[in-house]
Amino acid sequence: MSNLPNFPTIRPSLLLDFANSKQVDPRISFTRASTATYFDANGVLRSAASGVPRIDHDPTTGECKGLLIEEARTNSIPNNTMQGVAAGVPGTPPTGWPISSTGNGVTREIVGYGTEAGISYLDIKFSGTPIATSNASVGFVGPTAIGVSAGQTWTGTAFVRLVAGSLTNTSPTLSLLETDTGGAGVGENSVAISPTAADLSLQRYALTTTIDAAGAVYLQPRVRIGYTAGAPIDFTLRIGMPQCELGAFASSVIPTTSSAATRATDVASMSGTNFSEWANSVGT
Repeated sequence: MSNLPNFPTIRPSLLLDFANSKQVDPRISFTRASTATYFDANGVLRSAASGVPRIDHDPTTGECKGLLIEEARTNSIPNNTMQGVAAGVPGTPPTGWPISSTGNGVTREIVGYGTEAGISYLDIKFSGTPIATSNASVGFVGPTAIGVSAGQTWTGTAFVRLVAGSLTNTSPTLSLLETDTGGAGVGENSVAISPTAADLSLQRYALTTTIDAAGAVYLQPRVRIGYTAGAPIDFTLRIGMPQCELGAFASSVIPTTSSAATRATDVASMSGTNFSEWANSVGT
């Protein structure tokens, strides 16, 4: 390609290249009335203070994705940071989490808990030779904790990693169970998941469902691991910061400790002289 002689060097009056600059132009006014999370360049989940913009990154590649702007969302799981958990056989689940206990020839063990790349997690082990075909369930709330209405669209997410053993003879899924006024299941949507030993931050599974079962008034998000009678199992899953939100797609992680929490709307705007200094008025 030939060079054009005397071609002028053009510099824009306004360049909003958030991804390459990793900065927000000071002429932009930004507000958000809550804290909010984002991933840094090292794939670590971070928290931005109220009113501070988020420059987000892809946790897989480290690539900068630019300024993160989201609508308000609420995580309806009251405790996704593992409050109240205790290791042991069977151990104590996080407060409010109904988890399958030892039985049916399968032993449950809460191996430990902690934080990986800023993500609070629980390590849970199931092992043994089942005496009947069934499943192990890790519920994130009780069956009557999240109220829903017909026609609403909800999205559930959870980070899940395989930290020991093998998922041979199992069929793990992320599930959204629709329940009635008494907590009995009346409908369910699930998606198969395939956790590996890769970093927890790289394995956020998501499932979106529309409430359509007759009599459904509650929603219970959970991880379920199916198994078969006589087929031995032995695996440990690391489950991190699940979320259940009213919306058709997953949004950034909203930490909770004892009650549902809302991340406020991100609002970025430019007005007054910050706008007029680079925008020319057009005559009528």
